[in-house]
Amino acid sequence: MAWLHAAPKANDKDTNTRSRLELLPDEHPAKVLPEIPEFFGMLFQLSGVCLTGAMSVTPLTWQEVQSFSSQSAYNLSGWQSEQLIAMSRAYCNMSHKAKEKACTPPYSESTLDELYDNEDRLEAMRDKVAKQFEGFASGLKKKPSK
Repeated sequence: MAWLHAAPKANDKDTNTRSRLELLPDEHPAKVLPEIPEFFGMLFQLSGVCLTGAMSVTPLTWQEVQSFSSQSAYNLSGWQSEQLIAMSRAYCNMSHKAKEKACTPPYSESTLDELYDNEDRLEAMRDKVAKQFEGFASGLKKKPSK
């Protein structure tokens, strides 16, 4: 997501403010994100993805995730909280790297030009990411109502 949300710049004087999501054509294969369990994606979005600091985005903290867990009625385990924090850190890191115009999507080992020519490679990377998170959603349990 961070790669698509970034506004790529060719150099320091580049004034582009449009994100890749806006710049790439709708049919571009890099716009199709790897599949993750819907519930997991919802939790990541609901948790806020990241925090906004004075200079840029910063990853979620343990306190933020703990507050989200207790206030949202989702019973996140330590491992699940750790995964949300890791995803937030990855998002923040990519949001900085993705400002470079030549940065490739993190779910692909190919350059952007190669992605046009090899959609199978992009699909294989999406599958790899999806498999890494399959167990996460199945381990989530909603807290019982009081």
